[in-house]
Amino acid sequence: MGKYREITAELQHTFPNGWHTPAWDQLHMLSGHPLGCGPTAWGIVYGYWSAFQGKTRLFDGFDVASHYGSSPGRETKVAEAVGEISNDTDTNYGGEVINSRFGLTWPKNMPDGIKYAKRCGYNGAKCTRWRGTEFKKFRAIRDELKADRPVILLIKSDGRGIPNHYVVVEKAILKQKKVLGKWRDRDVHYVVNFGHGSEGRSGRKDIWVRETGRNDHKLYTAASAFLIRL
Repeated sequence: MGKYREITAELQHTFPNGWHTPAWDQLHMLSGHPLGCGPTAWGIVYGYWSAFQGKTRLFDGFDVASHYGSSPGRETKVAEAVGEISNDTDTNYGGEVINSRFGLTWPKNMPDGIKYAKRCGYNGAKCTRWRGTEFKKFRAIRDELKADRPVILLIKSDGRGIPNHYVVVEKAILKQKKVLGKWRDRDVHYVVNFGHGSEGRSGRKDIWVRETGRNDHKLYTAASAFLIRL
């Protein structure tokens, strides 16, 4: 039958609620449009860097460690920063009916979210867009998490299909099976922050993006990963 093993990597720091990254939801603009999952994901990543990596010039010194469990209000430095990032990434807003309003950030523009870090004085900051097979992408994400750097991943929000939602990866798991003396890659799943907050919605959960043989879990389409370094 073969032997199995798991290769894992996750962020090193944890907030008191058990999450590695801030449990922030999307803010809404005065027009009623959500600010967008792309800028929100960037805000969550920067929140981790600010709280745990000493990058306190982000958010102009806003105390993320004390405001990790709910979306900051419109008046906070986080809201201002995420608004700036929506401009940096050329996020589009559409939909006329309240329930159909959206904020759309094209993947090609997502790396421009790093401009905010540069404006805060982190001139060496960079973002790399990674596109490849699930197993190679896992290894790229694993290396970032081992170095204590959260990653943004573009997925289909409710399963298989055209990717439409950015999440923040907190943990990565690869399952392997030993066949004829060699370890073979089989399954890939991640623990991700959906940017939906923590109250009343499942904002943090496991998603499987690759599963060999009979599928025991719901599978999600995953596309680009964005590797961020400050």
